[in-house]
Amino acid sequence: GSVISLFGFKAAHFNIIMALAECLRVACNLYNILNSSTLNAEKVLVDFKAPSDLTSIGEYAFYGCRSLTSIIVDENNSNYSSDANGVLFNKNRTTLIQYPAGSNKTAYTIPDSVTSIGDYAFAYCSALTSVSIPDSVTSIGSYAFYGCDKLTDVYYGGSESDWQKISIGSLNTALTNATIHYNAYHKLEAVFSDSDTAKIK
Repeated sequence: GSVISLFGFKAAHFNIIMALAECLRVACNLYNILNSSTLNAEKVLVDFKAPSDLTSIGEYAFYGCRSLTSIIVDENNSNYSSDANGVLFNKNRTTLIQYPAGSNKTAYTIPDSVTSIGDYAFAYCSALTSVSIPDSVTSIGSYAFYGCDKLTDVYYGGSESDWQKISIGSLNTALTNATIHYNAYHKLEAVFSDSDTAKIK
């Protein structure tokens, strides 16, 4: 494929892919460095669309992208997938990689196929007030819920003893300080706008 296509790189172009990921991270971090309405730095990255031939996304590619509202993956991509909420997963949806930090949704139900929540997955999701976690989850990465200052309720599918068995990484106080509702894996249904409140089925 043509080098101009950018995302058609194979192993031989690994360094270029990593360089692009680093550029993306730096660009997103402009929001923190240039927090100015004049420069519109908060609009650096709002939507990210991953084509079918994207083979690798850097570990911290979306860190600090607080205006990101949606990640859409081409259904023919063999490495990644996304859901209707614009959340990024590995292909078989066992790992939740990234929830868009700029989403204004107040509630989210993690699919029951997920066993692992990645590092920084929900970091800086300032609108999120409740999350539903299935009992299939066995690990939650470091900083996964860092900066989720409005998170108040966690609806967990298992018992308290099951919750205590989950490997929870460092700096997840927003998660651990929230009220944990055991045996309560709800499908959180909401019509999402700035003024909407989540409704539990």
